[in-house]
Amino acid sequence: MTATYQGPNDVSATSLQTQEYLSQQQYRKTAKVVTAPTNDEDVRRVLEKLGEPVDVSNGENYEDKADRRARLQKLLVDIYNRGEDVSALIAGGEVDGDQMDEDEEEEEEFYTEGGMDLLTARRNIARYSLTEVAKRTKRQKIEAAIPLVRHVKLRREIYGELQQFTSLGAQSGFDRPVSATVFSPNSKLVAAGDWSGAVKILSVPNLETIASYKGYHTGQVTGVAWHPKATIGQSEQTVNLASSGLEGNIQLWGLDATANQRPLATLEGHEKRVCKIDFHPSGQYLASASYDLTWRLWDINTCQEILLQEGHSKEVFTVRFQKDGALLGSAGRDAIGRIWDLRTGRTIMILDGHIREIYGMDFSPNGYQVVTGGADNSAIVWDIRQLKSIFTIPAHTNLVSEVRFFQGLPSSLQTTTPDDNPDTAIPQSAGTFLATSSYDRTIKVSGSTASGGWGAAPNPAAPLALLESSRRLSEWSLAKQELPGLGRSPSRRRQKARTRRLLTDSSSGAPTTGPCRKPSPTRSECSRWTFPTVSFLL
Repeated sequence: MTATYQGPNDVSATSLQTQEYLSQQQYRKTAKVVTAPTNDEDVRRVLEKLGEPVDVSNGENYEDKADRRARLQKLLVDIYNRGEDVSALIAGGEVDGDQMDEDEEEEEEFYTEGGMDLLTARRNIARYSLTEVAKRTKRQKIEAAIPLVRHVKLRREIYGELQQFTSLGAQSGFDRPVSATVFSPNSKLVAAGDWSGAVKILSVPNLETIASYKGYHTGQVTGVAWHPKATIGQSEQTVNLASSGLEGNIQLWGLDATANQRPLATLEGHEKRVCKIDFHPSGQYLASASYDLTWRLWDINTCQEILLQEGHSKEVFTVRFQKDGALLGSAGRDAIGRIWDLRTGRTIMILDGHIREIYGMDFSPNGYQVVTGGADNSAIVWDIRQLKSIFTIPAHTNLVSEVRFFQGLPSSLQTTTPDDNPDTAIPQSAGTFLATSSYDRTIKVSGSTASGGWGAAPNPAAPLALLESSRRLSEWSLAKQELPGLGRSPSRRRQKARTRRLLTDSSSGAPTTGPCRKPSPTRSECSRWTFPTVSFLL
């Protein structure tokens, strides 16, 4: 066999791929230093200064705001790599150096002035959060004093609940594929929306249709959220439920059967589709994420928009309130998440770790951890105190569509008074596990060890609402690691070994080395459930 000599001028396909990869890495590194404006008017202004066309067409459609900003970002990176100054362009000055004094520029802070309604909302949120933070920190001090063996015992009981599994019911009465589900605060109802624009309220566990709202969303229902006091004290004549749609509107619903199933109000203002929505824990406000590159805050009492917040370079897909009500998380298709302090309007943390779009986000009940899931098939747990990610869970083989921490029972439904004595207090199960759903047709549960680690773990007895894209809503009481018909479950010996290893790691203070911490978990090593969205039933 004759070997072919490859000279120094020959470039193989592998080396070309390497050069392309290095070029992309260099571009991302530079893009973090040189950031294009997020406001479309500023983007147009900078493009005009550079002599570039403001609107570009591919022959059929003109580019949108996100594409225009991405084009400007690439131009700015090229200018920066040539050694030229781009700060004047971004700041609004002239290229020839006619700009503000450096001292004045450092002191200047960009902001959009809000109205009195926003100021009032910030004050209300601050008062509410101070009370909730005091309750949470008091409980956390008690939890910290509880002996570790009792925390380990709790997780052992959580594992034991997985030994029984029963199907509670299934509902196939939807005209189009189901796109969103969520349980009511009292766990007796479930709201579901589908691609036809219909929203249905079903009973638990029989899944009988109690109410059906049709004709008010002209496109797919993209998000459903219950008022935090709905079904546990909220009047049926007032707002109990909200739904968002592809047409860009948010509908507010009551539960009064005599109201002819019409929305109580319609929130209009987004320029494009509204994605996920979430109620503030106080119930006074609602947040919405949209493809118009913004998330917005609405006053439920006045049905008015009180805040339009920019900050993402691409479509915003998800928003989520912290349980204390002080913080809000937003994330979207720019692969960036942001944590906002609602009392000041400032970004306190940027979640930069995903390499693809982020589609799901949730706050832990402990108040300082956040989980995000995205199109890079992984879920990342972040610590707000440390301002960094602390665990990455390679959870799925396709994009992660939703993530949820177990939040525990609402205080109004708790039948026992929390014990303030660490010697007799029982550890709380809230926050001990989280669920991720994916387009790979599975739902996986990851649990935390007593030492704070995360890995594949079973779920306590709290049921989950599991969703199929085949127009069928299924409800399950979790008790096994795998749904019937989805492949073989791990052997009993392997399950016991994994449980023993997690409990041993928890008691020793070492982080778990469970199967979901491995780079490539096998099919039989991780728990699997079908369907693209997940909601906890308390």
